[in-house]
Amino acid sequence: MSLERIWRRENRRRSKDTARKERVNRNWPGHADKLVNLFKGFAEIAKRDGVEMYVDEPIWNRFEMAQMVRDLGGSLPFGETAVILRFGNQPTGHGYFERDEKGLKRHFDIELGTALVVHHSPAEGLVQVYLQPPKVQTVGQNEQNGRDSLLIDHTYNTDDLTNSWAEKNIARLLVFNRAESALIRPRLWDRVRVRVWRFLDVRNRRGYLGAFQHLFTPWELVLIAALVFAVGSLGQVLGG
Repeated sequence: MSLERIWRRENRRRSKDTARKERVNRNWPGHADKLVNLFKGFAEIAKRDGVEMYVDEPIWNRFEMAQMVRDLGGSLPFGETAVILRFGNQPTGHGYFERDEKGLKRHFDIELGTALVVHHSPAEGLVQVYLQPPKVQTVGQNEQNGRDSLLIDHTYNTDDLTNSWAEKNIARLLVFNRAESALIRPRLWDRVRVRVWRFLDVRNRRGYLGAFQHLFTPWELVLIAALVFAVGSLGQVLGG
């Protein structure tokens, strides 16, 4: 095989992937707007029953982003964008008292709401869907705690971003919120589903997360082994 032929084959693959990325990146803003409208519609439905949900829209203009950082501080990533549907922040009912030179202060813990993040990366022409667990923050402090986000879905083709696709991921958000929030009691099936999702997260399988998410706990493995042994023993007794 000649060097020219090797490169022609590689260049065809590069050109095909470049065209795919250009199509995804060109179509993303229109799909993002549709997601914003769909998420806002769902937030209005939830609000009728007293549940506050909010939608964070992408900021397309880099000058506007720079102005926001200049005025408000902090940081904002540019290039990558996301549409976010999130639960409102809620007090947990926990906190602590503190006395200083000014007197007695009360500090309240706030649960920062669970979020569904539909994220677009133009460098890869990739749309990824994350579920961000709630975090607890004490008013007046920056410390937060919570589990890792969950990569629940991804696509290299914006044609996949249909209404039914968005509805499926909203339903996943509700399951995830029930399983992860301290303010709502989950069903056993909710916890099982989230555990399976965490196990199947591609970042977990590739070892990218801080700790590997096992499908079963050590205690459950012992219980399963004991059950298998008991069933095997019973089969031998009946067979004998």
